[in-house]
This record gives sequence, C-alpha cells and structure tokens, in this order.
Amino acid sequence: MFNCGRSERGDLRRSPDVVRKLFPTGSALAQWGGFGSGQGEFNGACAIGLDAGENVYVGDSNNRVQKFTSTGTFLSTFGSAGTADGDFSTVVISTVVDPSGNILVLDVGLERVDKFGYSSTPTVSKSWGELKLRYR
Repeated sequence: MFNCGRSERGDLRRSPDVVRKLFPTGSALAQWGGFGSGQGEFNGACAIGLDAGENVYVGDSNNRVQKFTSTGTFLSTFGSAGTADGDFSTVVISTVVDPSGNILVLDVGLERVDKFGYSSTPTVSKSWGELKLRYR
C-alpha cells in the first residue's frame, strides 16, 4: 500500500511532499520525496498509480508525473505546464495504470483525462475534456 503525506518537518501549511510505502498494518516500509520541483521531489503529491511491474507513478502540482521503482528509485518523468494534449495545469489529482499499461491522468485544472501509451517515455494518445467537475 502507498500513500502521500507530509514529511517529518511537520509544516501543516505544506502540501503532501513525500510518498510512503506501507505494510498492511500501516507501519512505514519505505519513504521518499521531499518538497521541491527536482527529480524525486514533490509539490502536493496526491496522485499515485501502480503498474503490473510494481512501478509507482506520482502526480503533483509540478505539472508532471514521475515514475519510481517500488522502493523509490527515480526512473523517469513526463508532462509539462501547458494546455496542449499531454500538458498539465495545476494539480494532477489522479494517476491510474490500466491492465494494458496505459497511464490515465486526471488534471483538475484542465478538466480532462489524458491517456498515455505505456513506454519508457509515455506519449499522449487520447484526451477527454470538459469533465464538468464541481466543488462544494
């Protein structure tokens, strides 16, 4: 099991900036990340997806999705700020990997889902927009 949370800094004003791998009991098995925009760093990490090889995909407010091994070793990143297919805006809120290995990313700012083909460098193959999201 994986979750996102605050680092040991305890700064509650910060968005989640670490990823934790947990035992079923809830105790931490591994943790990685930290606040920032570099490789392996996060700004509001809230979107975690796993593929069949147990690689971890993490989306955050840095307009990207990063790929890690299940122990936290950085593998790659994709996405950038913008409005074109494959670009992200504000918060990536959900990252899911389907049984075929395609990566589906929900971008709240652009109100759409992008589908990326599975490869070492994912490329967008489909976008759906106008999700009509509502917040209360």
